[in-house]
Amino acid sequence: MAPTPTPPATQLYLVLELAGGEPSLERLAPLFDARRVPSLLIVPDAARKTDPASLEALIAVAQHSDVAVLIADDVALAADVGADGVHIYASGTVERSPVERYRQARERLGANAIIGVDAGASRHDAMALGEAGADYIAFGPLGESASDEAIMPLETQFDIVSWWADIFEIPVVALDIPDDAAASRFAAAGADFVARKVPVGMSAADLRDWLERATSSLKVDPIVG
Repeated sequence: MAPTPTPPATQLYLVLELAGGEPSLERLAPLFDARRVPSLLIVPDAARKTDPASLEALIAVAQHSDVAVLIADDVALAADVGADGVHIYASGTVERSPVERYRQARERLGANAIIGVDAGASRHDAMALGEAGADYIAFGPLGESASDEAIMPLETQFDIVSWWADIFEIPVVALDIPDDAAASRFAAAGADFVARKVPVGMSAADLRDWLERATSSLKVDPIVG
């Protein structure tokens, strides 16, 4: 009998918010390591116009290190700056369904782009997105449209991520995970990716230490049964 294949380890999905100024490539250097950071989601500053040149420079450095770069909820910007794809937020305020938004993004970015969608807390939307061809399904409160009342309780998020991981092959991302302890729990439940926000204001050395701890928190034994 052939041995049972080992399930893939949970990986980091880092979220880099650009609020407050242009990104420092020197400070962010620890993030450009595909062994620890296979995916980087860039969230442009909603309060100021994004400088395409600085964003293109960041993306080029990351891609040179084999780190896939996605842009948050802006298909046009993702296309303009040469990102690897786009992450589409869940939103109760958008008239178009998540599947419609996914299909429009796919039409604009093409078959090779990475397009993942936050299904919020909707299992129905998640399954519809999986059938439509989304590259990953995400669950969580990450996004500009999330109000205090809309924040998904951690236990609800854990239950829905566990449900998806147990049943479906399409990768699942646990969004907006607050700390190492919660990251370990979602990793043990089978999340393919755990999304953590890159801390603001850390030096490159401190960011490297934080990244080491964040990576170590995912090295856990999966929950059985």
